[in-house]
Amino acid sequence: MMRKILAPLLACALSLVTMPAFAGGSDEYYMKDGRICRSDTGKEVPKHAVHTARTKHGTFVWIAVVPEMFDEMQGTERGIYIFQKESEELVDVLPLRDGAPSQVAFSVSGKKLFTVCDTDEGRELSYYEFDKTGLSRKLTFQTQGHAVWIDWHRFAFTRNDMTNGPRSETDKRSGWLSAVMYDSADEFIVPLKEATEKEDFLFDSYDQKKFTLRILQRSVQDKSDWGKNGEVKETMLSEPVPAAG
Repeated sequence: MMRKILAPLLACALSLVTMPAFAGGSDEYYMKDGRICRSDTGKEVPKHAVHTARTKHGTFVWIAVVPEMFDEMQGTERGIYIFQKESEELVDVLPLRDGAPSQVAFSVSGKKLFTVCDTDEGRELSYYEFDKTGLSRKLTFQTQGHAVWIDWHRFAFTRNDMTNGPRSETDKRSGWLSAVMYDSADEFIVPLKEATEKEDFLFDSYDQKKFTLRILQRSVQDKSDWGKNGEVKETMLSEPVPAAG
């Protein structure tokens, strides 16, 4: 199987007692007694804006600060605030340029996570690992749709390759779409189904019981047919998850 080797990632081995407190310069929100509040007014963030992620490394609580969406957040800077529930310490604040994140997903271990956010340039998937100062962004991919953790180290997603430009004039943000999996332990991308001039492959979902991946194949008879109504054929495929390593 072809592997695309990426830049080495910093290995991390953390425990609950060594989880770093936030070392950044923004602390506009804090967590106390299970509530997340603004530091200047003490006003509580709406409960429906608070998300919880349980991992082997403890439970994380996060909010996406999007001032235009919540009155309680107006006047504060955008970002994804992540707290550790057990200690109520601020773990880190991740950048948020535009809109709101569609995903903030921790690995089972709790030592890694990815975010999926919409920007003016398109949808981005950013991968992070914990280091001594908090969360460090390691890689960013252009993507479409969503991503899913497969196991402790691997996640599947759709890679949006704009090297050859957009597929059609009607959708300037979609390039060649390939279903891929990133292995953060061995630091490479595993191509599951790679795009061609006449085919796109979009990651759809993961069947944990069958250990298979559902991938949507989109194809045309001629490359000039991309973007034309009725000319794109769709077929759902089922592929086994590749062995790790």
